[in-house]
Amino acid sequence: QATAPNSARRSQRRREPLRGHALQRCDHLEETLNAFLRFTRAQKAVTEPTDLNAVVRDFIAFYEPQAEEAGMQLSPHLAIDLPPVELDRTAFKQVLMNLARNAANAMPDGGTLELQTHRVGDQVHLAIIDTGIGMTPETQSRIFDAFFSNSPGGSGLGLPTVRKIIEAHGGTVTCESELNRGTQFLIQLPILSDA
Repeated sequence: QATAPNSARRSQRRREPLRGHALQRCDHLEETLNAFLRFTRAQKAVTEPTDLNAVVRDFIAFYEPQAEEAGMQLSPHLAIDLPPVELDRTAFKQVLMNLARNAANAMPDGGTLELQTHRVGDQVHLAIIDTGIGMTPETQSRIFDAFFSNSPGGSGLGLPTVRKIIEAHGGTVTCESELNRGTQFLIQLPILSDA
């Protein structure tokens, strides 16, 4: 009679890791689905005249605890008297979050994430620069391809979503990277025509 309960306990112990693995898979699938939904909705921007510097400052205040936990220092260099741009604040915060997560993945031992704004002609530029491991030219050429990812468990939709959102704002996003030297993403947005 003692054998059956012992056998049941052993069987339950075997099932517990499987249950935990299944829950992790479900969480990953949910995250992938949410990323896909954000990606498909990215072209529907609802914009208003916005101070880009204010959005960057709000994001820094929000992300600071996660940055500290990752050993990452946030270093803003924001231009004075930056002209306003048409921005969907919610969508643009998603852009900043995706780029910050990428930077954190590229700096597993910590580092610096610099955020610079300035005006160039009829555009406002936002440069996001990390001191991470950088990318090979092959990886760099594919980072905006949907479902391409070098990160374990990554959905491959973060950077394609970034590009879709920026293009929905009439802007562009480009990337420069060098192995062991870090990566820069440059976002260029048109200023308001009457600014």
